[in-house]
Amino acid sequence: MLPDSTHRDGAVYSVTGGWHKTYRIADTDETQLEAATLSNPSNCYPNQETCCQHIPRAMMQIFSIELGKLSMDSGPVQIYGYIAVRDTRDPLRNYVFNRSRADPITLEQGSPIEMIGPKRGIDMSSGVLIEFDMKIKKGEQELDDTQLIDGITDFDELTTPSFKPFLSRIDGVGGAVDITLAMFHFASGGNNRSGHSTGL
Repeated sequence: MLPDSTHRDGAVYSVTGGWHKTYRIADTDETQLEAATLSNPSNCYPNQETCCQHIPRAMMQIFSIELGKLSMDSGPVQIYGYIAVRDTRDPLRNYVFNRSRADPITLEQGSPIEMIGPKRGIDMSSGVLIEFDMKIKKGEQELDDTQLIDGITDFDELTTPSFKPFLSRIDGVGGAVDITLAMFHFASGGNNRSGHSTGL
C-alpha cells in the first residue's frame, strides 16, 4: 500500500505532488482511450507511413480477481466499489471492476469477482498503479457498511515477475481481494478484444 492513498478519509486527495500528480489521482474520470486494433497500430517504426516493424512493449495482464478473505465469519456478502488501473500512457482510471451501492454483487469467500475490463491494454513501460475502494453493504445507509479494501498499490516493471502469473493479495479492514496478474516484457502492440487483452 502506498502512503496517503486511502479514499474514505480523503488522504489520497490531500497530496498534490509526487505520484499523486504523475498519475492524476485527483481526477476520477475513466480513461477515454479505446483498445487499439491491428489495423491501426500506434507503435510503428520508424512511423506509420513507412512502418518496418512494431516495437514490443512491456504490458500487464490481469487474469482474475476474487474475494480472498472475509474478516467476519459470515455467508454471502454484497460487495460494491471499484478496482481500477492507472498507467502513464493515460493515468485516468481503467476499470477492472466497478459496481455502485445500488447494484452490488453477492459473493462468498473465495468467489471469483466478475471483471468488466480493462477497457484497454495496461502499459508497463513504467510503473502501474492499482487503485481500489470496495465496501461490504450492511444496512440501509452507506455509514452502516464495512470497508473491504481501500487504497493504492504499485507495480514496477523492474521488480514485477514476468511471464508467469502470480497472485497479489490486497488486505483491508474487512478482508482481502486476490488479483492474479503477470507482466510481459515483449507484448504485442496489437489487441484482441476477446477476454481481457493487454493490447494497447
